Amino acid sequence: MGILVISKIDKRSKFFQNKINKSMRIRQAKIFHIFIATIVAMLYILCVPLTTSAKSSQPGPCIECEIEAIQALFPPESEITIYNAKKETRDNFPMPFCLVDGNVITHGPGVEDGIVNFRVSLPDKFSNRYIFSALGGSAGYLHDPITDPVYGFYHNTAQRLIDGYAVATSDTGSQTSGCEYGFAWNRTKAFDHDQRGVHLSAVITQ
Repeated sequence: MGILVISKIDKRSKFFQNKINKSMRIRQAKIFHIFIATIVAMLYILCVPLTTSAKSSQPGPCIECEIEAIQALFPPESEITIYNAKKETRDNFPMPFCLVDGNVITHGPGVEDGIVNFRVSLPDKFSNRYIFSALGGSAGYLHDPITDPVYGFYHNTAQRLIDGYAVATSDTGSQTSGCEYGFAWNRTKAFDHDQRGVHLSAVITQ
């Protein structure tokens, strides 16, 4: 009987230790996200001068529209990768903008790591405004802020760019259409789609 009792105690001890470890990982992740948000906010304050009017446009971008320049905004340990930065000048569209694509690695609660892609369009004349264009259903793709017939249209992101908004979006970690939920068998992807994907994308793109 003594051996059985010890065995049960060991199992309970391991259970509570796992709970503690999971709680610590979540807490560390939150601290990391706050750290990233603080860094981005500091860079924003340094780049964008204060104005008396919240709607007044700034004269131009404070950073080059280049992968290396934007990647340098994030510390190496952030697991954030910028893989596209392109200056866009569209026909019949009055506002040039920098189209930036990147991704961030996510960890847990599933066994496999996840990867969340994000996109932000930065207008040449920034009016200190930001909008996040989230997708519906299970949709997961980076839509074009001007030509997308669904989210670009309903969220009016083209007009937002003209008005000087930074326009962001995310695939929430799953590259799917609006009615495919098979990815949810992967618990990491399910968690990213449910909450973490949009949260991380919003923090990073701000």
